[in-house]
Amino acid sequence: MLIKSSSNKDAQSNASPMQRNKSIQNYKLGLFTILSNPKTAAFVASLFAAAMPAHPTYVVSFTSIFLMLLITICWYAIVAFLFSMDQMKKMYKKASIWIERMAGIFFIGFGFKLAMSD
Repeated sequence: MLIKSSSNKDAQSNASPMQRNKSIQNYKLGLFTILSNPKTAAFVASLFAAAMPAHPTYVVSFTSIFLMLLITICWYAIVAFLFSMDQMKKMYKKASIWIERMAGIFFIGFGFKLAMSD
């Protein structure tokens, strides 16, 4: 959606101030939702706790933070782009039950592996 709208300069120049304000409000709402989601922070913290060495060097620590930031930005950009397409929304709606089941199996497996490790 962002890429589509940025390429259409005529639509941007003809947008009313009310439409621009609505876009800004939607952006702020999305940003607040992502930043206030404790589930994401808990998942990332548990992933780092399981995958990082006990005493990482500064290079490893900063590289990990940089990579997480880069992965997060790329992930949300891809999701926003894909779900701005009607066809993708329809496909996801049909497949969502199986996607959720597979994600559940993955997380149970990861939790089991974590529980069984030293």
